[in-house]
Amino acid sequence: MGSLTYPFRMIHIPFFRLIQSPPPTETSQPPYVLPPATKKGPFCIKTSCDMTDNITHQHLYNFTGYDTSYDIVKETENLCLNKQTEKSSECSKVSVRIISTNDVKNCNRHIVVKNFDKNWSSIVFPK
Repeated sequence: MGSLTYPFRMIHIPFFRLIQSPPPTETSQPPYVLPPATKKGPFCIKTSCDMTDNITHQHLYNFTGYDTSYDIVKETENLCLNKQTEKSSECSKVSVRIISTNDVKNCNRHIVVKNFDKNWSSIVFPK
């Protein structure tokens, strides 16, 4: 009873090789070293939406929102849709990025509106 024989292939395998543990490694440590954990800090959600004229393809407005809550996405989109006065203008889809608060001076809920036609900017504080 020291070996097994498989008749369909006629292979002879010693029994002790079937229950043998895997070969030991050189050290008891894992084969790789995990990278050190990076410091995770507070983050800010930055949203951006553009309004363009469908006829002239000119950029009319840019809406850039900042907040720590994901609600800023819908608020940025709603502000763009409320600003649409003509049917020829269209709002783009809102792009979302998560950035570090170190890259932004103020991450309190606000939206910066840039008017490219009249070259002015304003800040909106949604409720």
